[in-house]
Amino acid sequence: YDREDRCFLGVRCYTEDNYGVHNESGQVDAATIVNNYKHAKMPVAALHWHHDSVYIPCPGAPELPLQSGNVPDWGLHVEHEYMPRLQRVRVNGTGYRLREPFLRAADLVVLAYKSTC
Repeated sequence: YDREDRCFLGVRCYTEDNYGVHNESGQVDAATIVNNYKHAKMPVAALHWHHDSVYIPCPGAPELPLQSGNVPDWGLHVEHEYMPRLQRVRVNGTGYRLREPFLRAADLVVLAYKSTC
């Protein structure tokens, strides 16, 4: 990184489905919570399907997603869960698809999944 705020460029995304009357229950991409790896200092987005996503600009929230209170779901760790959410990403009622860092993130989804094969 070569930024004054010492944050990495881009956005770290994970898929999350919230349920319940007040969205108090969550299913999260299992790959994001089954290890204890520290995440980079960078913007983070919890990509939701049926309601607005959560976006936290730099320094982000390296501790997210939390293991407690979330159910790991390997079904959310697939390309076809990430791409549509990035293509329709909304934050606080505003479309963010054509804004950085989401614009570039959507372009890199295929690369991320093809590189793990």
